[in-house]
Amino acid sequence: MIKNISSEIETLENKLKKLKAEEVKALRKELRAAKKRVTALKGKIAKITGEAVRGVRRKRMSDEDKMSVVSKELSKNPNGLSQIELSKETGIPYPSLAVFLKEHQKEFNFTGKRKSKRYFLK
Repeated sequence: MIKNISSEIETLENKLKKLKAEEVKALRKELRAAKKRVTALKGKIAKITGEAVRGVRRKRMSDEDKMSVVSKELSKNPNGLSQIELSKETGIPYPSLAVFLKEHQKEFNFTGKRKSKRYFLK
């Protein structure tokens, strides 16, 4: 009798675990569908308002794209621009721009040191 009860308890606990696992699986599937729906709605809102969709990873710019954008901004400003000004004008994040300018020092003239450094076209 005791063995019967313990085996029944064990089988019922196993069934309960399976049911819980199935319920969690169904809820996760529902959550994924809801996230897709929210993303689609955000896209529609962005299309109507003209604002960028938040939460979407931005695409990386190639070095050629960065070079053309930075060159275009520097050609507009003959007095030169600091890294912060370049970052704001081009939309390139400041750390990415700093690495880009450091790697491409030969393509640009610059004056000053550290934070007072200004970049010009050659």
